Amino acid sequence: MATISFNITFNAISKKITVSKSTTIQQLISQSLEKFHKDPSIHKGELSYNGKSLEPSLPIRLTNLINNAKLVLKAEKVDDISQQVNVKLVVSKEGEASTTVIQKVESKSNLEQLLKQFETSSGLDLLSKPSELIILNLPYQWTKYESVVLGAVVGNISNLVIRLNFINENAEAAKLKQQEQQEAIKLQLKQQRERNARQKEEEEQARALREQERKKEAAENLQQTENESKDVAVPQKDEDVEMSSPEVNAKQERSVNSVDQTASESEEKEQYEYQTPQVPETPQLYVPDSSSKGSQPQYENPDEDYDMTVSQAQTYQKIIQNSGKRRKPKAAPKPTKYLIRLKFPDRSILQINFVKDVETIKLGQLVKKIDTLLISDYINNYNIKVGYPPQKVELTFDNNNRFLVDLPEFQSERIVLIWELGGNAGSKRGPFLNSQLIDDIKSSAELPELVLESHRGELPSEEAAKKTPATTEKHQEKGDKGTMKLPSWLKFK
Repeated sequence: MATISFNITFNAISKKITVSKSTTIQQLISQSLEKFHKDPSIHKGELSYNGKSLEPSLPIRLTNLINNAKLVLKAEKVDDISQQVNVKLVVSKEGEASTTVIQKVESKSNLEQLLKQFETSSGLDLLSKPSELIILNLPYQWTKYESVVLGAVVGNISNLVIRLNFINENAEAAKLKQQEQQEAIKLQLKQQRERNARQKEEEEQARALREQERKKEAAENLQQTENESKDVAVPQKDEDVEMSSPEVNAKQERSVNSVDQTASESEEKEQYEYQTPQVPETPQLYVPDSSSKGSQPQYENPDEDYDMTVSQAQTYQKIIQNSGKRRKPKAAPKPTKYLIRLKFPDRSILQINFVKDVETIKLGQLVKKIDTLLISDYINNYNIKVGYPPQKVELTFDNNNRFLVDLPEFQSERIVLIWELGGNAGSKRGPFLNSQLIDDIKSSAELPELVLESHRGELPSEEAAKKTPATTEKHQEKGDKGTMKLPSWLKFK
């Protein structure tokens, strides 16, 4: 397994800590000190197992520790300890060979004092630029040099190798910006999930209320039927009873059928009803959601769907007959709206809709709309392709002034475009869109077609959709002879 748990005991108090097996003992010591509210920057810790001290620089996967092992933690302030540490500092500069300097340093010195001591002895400029120190495979940013004590990081180690890397300020700023955007997306997704949960709860309450009304209506219909049956069963003369009994039986049968039909219709109402999603004019962003992967089972058609009915056979016959006729090609109507989706390399999908005055929309307006939602590093550094058939959309000055309805790539209402990264753009991993400019952010699992696919098994059948009370009563009066059945030899298995 990739993780391992330990029971850490300190001053007769035990706490459980779970870490990855690649974690070093010193990193486990730092987490243990924080767990017991001890500042690792001013405290030095030591972990022991079965009375033996553990080597701080050793990764856990190389030790003989087992899952749920009991470890004992000891801690003391670094100020009370005086120890010399032989430090080998490797300074890495971009485009240059690394420089190595060796110096003895007091374990109670912080990282800033350590670098100042190396500057004095070697004449190197180590503190003028942003940098990070890699100590025991653990990075420390230049903003923490003053607060981190060497002894609290390395413990009782007497020989140590430290690597100093200078940081590119632009890359660091881009990384921080990317982290902020990811946090914003996570927050918006969390809010969207909360709204969906509230909406689902309201739908469940409304469904329960409809179920109660259905049961109440069915009970009232049944009571009415029983009352009608009692009224018909009033004592009559002997010659009248024998003549009217068939009519009474037929009426009772129709009443029972009516009750069954009402109950059946009520059950059909509980089936999933697909509602055409609204087309908002504001952009929508669908971000990939790995947690929803594989949560919805794929719908499979039952065997009954592969039996051809008489009406389907007649329709198929008409299609074959009409396929041989020559018809004049009709001019395709111009789109009255545009539902445009852009797929990005990070699997996010941007939905841009134009629902009004689409005949006046130019390609340049679509490009401008996309540019306003992109991160500044990617503006004018991308290409657009039509999904099918694959064809590049030329973003030239003349083409941008043309109307979308006149372009051959935009002759349908639903368009899928592929957004490709240019050669001079920034990070190829994304994100590419500025999520703070998009109000409607959803998970990719909430795409209308995926929602419909997840409820496909709950959709009403074709026969149930066409079934009406009038046709039901007509078939009941005719009996089995009045219904059209498909011969067994014509069924497709």
